[in-house]
Amino acid sequence: MFHDHILPYSFATGLSGYPPFFQTLSDLQGPGNQPIFPRDTNLLNGPSPPLQFGGWLANNKEPSKIQYNLTLQQQVMKNTVLEAAYIGSENHHLQRNGEWNTPVPISPGVFPAVFSQANRINPAFGSLTVARWDANAVYEALQISLRRRSSSGLQYQAFYTYSKSIDQKSTLAGGESRQEPNTVLDFQNRNTDRGLSAFDARHNFVLSTTYPIPFRFRQRAVNWMLGAWTINGIGTFRSGEPVDARVGSNVSANGDRWFPDRPNLKPGFSNNPTQGVSAGCGNIPKGTPLGTPTLWYDPCAFSRPAPGTYGNLGRNTITGPGLQEVDASLEKVFKPSERVNVQFRTEVFNLLDHANFYIPGFNVFAGSAGVITRLVSYPGGRELQFGLKVLF
Repeated sequence: MFHDHILPYSFATGLSGYPPFFQTLSDLQGPGNQPIFPRDTNLLNGPSPPLQFGGWLANNKEPSKIQYNLTLQQQVMKNTVLEAAYIGSENHHLQRNGEWNTPVPISPGVFPAVFSQANRINPAFGSLTVARWDANAVYEALQISLRRRSSSGLQYQAFYTYSKSIDQKSTLAGGESRQEPNTVLDFQNRNTDRGLSAFDARHNFVLSTTYPIPFRFRQRAVNWMLGAWTINGIGTFRSGEPVDARVGSNVSANGDRWFPDRPNLKPGFSNNPTQGVSAGCGNIPKGTPLGTPTLWYDPCAFSRPAPGTYGNLGRNTITGPGLQEVDASLEKVFKPSERVNVQFRTEVFNLLDHANFYIPGFNVFAGSAGVITRLVSYPGGRELQFGLKVLF
């Protein structure tokens, strides 16, 4: 069991910006610089209100992690070991952010269809984004590895991981994830956001190898040029990360300025509509192939929730594009003299010239829904690099 005794960065820096540690709103001072906040009616009803704040609850507990594993090893050949492991962990008291000052609900998770500042729990303030340390996460994985280590000849390492990561919030800020919103859907019910982690990758396979090519030539000059080369390679193959489909507006009318609202899933549709063809709707013709950069998922599988309600689609249900990356190098060491080594190296990045795509547009009602407009890793395709190093 591990505990995070150090206050999270966002907690330490954010809390330092609030009274009594730091006064950021000078106009909250009355005559004689006496504090009048929050009773200043002119401030609350003037041109700038309602005020928006972020805050932290006072009764938070420190994050903790319980980790466990079981590993079996067996030598299967000379210098070769097969290893199988179960890895698991539970995480508690993780941070999540959400809207605290919602309108007074009609029933749990249901608000007036038309948002009104006057309906907020505290109408004197606008959106209050509050941090609470009560989220949970669980991770389970089967890891299989095969290693061959030798002082000479072929060496390789192969790793395969079959895993699943589930949580109620994966990131704290938008920059930490490709598309996860800053806030949760329903701050009063954390189970509505229980789903795949934003970084979940079901399958992950990595293979690395080093092989000294055993070619030798009788002619000294030919052997000096063509003999004793070493080839290295590493390949990474990973399934896609989840994509959190969103509405793009605060259709729930809960007052959250970060818009984490998700759509409804139409009856009969998969919550991961990335295979087959589109059902057709709007500007998307029926029969349009799915799983392509022009339409990765079918936006026609979703509908807009009724105003004042949350959508029924779960969090992170769509699987984005996977990753395939193979890099290789060829190197040779020349010895012009006893004290001088010259290393020549050729490196090839993205050897297969495979296009690895970024996530598709996640606003299901926008024109960019399901469309991929960017690449990741080596956008210029295959790249070659040559290097020469002299050691003396």
